[in-house]
Amino acid sequence: MKNKKTTAWIGFAGAIIAALIGGLFMLYTKNGSSNSISIKVKNSKQTPIAIGNQNQISIENKIINKAKKIAIIDVIKDKELHLGDNVYPSTYGVSYNPLQQDIYPQGVRGIIYYDKKNKVFLSDSDRPTILGQLLVNFIEQRIRKIDFSCYWWVHAFNVENKEYKDLIKKAKNDPSVYMLGSTILVAKNRHWGNFYERYAAVGIARKINFVSELERAGINPKNKEKLKLRIILRAYHGGIRKGQPENFVVQINNFVQVIPSISRYMRDPEEISLEIPIDEVYFDKGNVLFLYVLPWVEERPQLILDGKVKKPAHFRDVGVTLLQIKIYEDV
Repeated sequence: MKNKKTTAWIGFAGAIIAALIGGLFMLYTKNGSSNSISIKVKNSKQTPIAIGNQNQISIENKIINKAKKIAIIDVIKDKELHLGDNVYPSTYGVSYNPLQQDIYPQGVRGIIYYDKKNKVFLSDSDRPTILGQLLVNFIEQRIRKIDFSCYWWVHAFNVENKEYKDLIKKAKNDPSVYMLGSTILVAKNRHWGNFYERYAAVGIARKINFVSELERAGINPKNKEKLKLRIILRAYHGGIRKGQPENFVVQINNFVQVIPSISRYMRDPEEISLEIPIDEVYFDKGNVLFLYVLPWVEERPQLILDGKVKKPAHFRDVGVTLLQIKIYEDV
């Protein structure tokens, strides 16, 4: 089994400038300008609607009930994004899941990583940007006091391991042993970790411009009263458990929305359609978009070291297969 999980958070900036140095470099902590846009943790009043779910009415049937012009902006398509710090083995299920994908590095542009060993943030091969630095500054404030060292002291055992049967008995009373489904996690003061990854993919930061796609679709951005904008997100959520807070967030400019988990099973793909108020976006200049995860601190397995109790902290795992923005104009 490979290493595992993660968490993170962020906000926005007015003017977006791509820059800095080449290669794969550390993102340094400095305050970026955020004139009109700021990172928020407060949820919007919008209600995400599940679509493509057998228990839900498709939102598309409600929206597209008369002739419309549609502009489509693909943020993530034909590539898969694994946010978090836990790589799920294929033995957990028969169908492919992006959560089986390696965390560092990945092919999606604009990913921000966190190196738990060196306690630094890293950019992807697309190089650091001021926009990415805003995400770093935001998340750094929220993880400063969290100990992510569990990547080296939590070991996972499966049924094929010879120790498995004995560990089942210990799991009931020993706080250092925990059964997570059919997997047994054991905390021990040794460098034997194989469940959580050293690197976490905490989010992506992108500049989005609607001008060319609106022109291509023949949509007049001045007719705001006729326009609707929706974010479409398809994702696999990493097994959220009872009592854990939702901590998967999308932000476009100053509009923030926590993305809910419809199912607690990581093998269930979810599709969310979220309407963004037209006044929250710009049609004459760039917009900023953040998609990120925040950390959880688990109760077990616990490592007792020098009289202190350490609990596993990791980032939320989400496998994204599509992130799309659609702008509709009533004809």
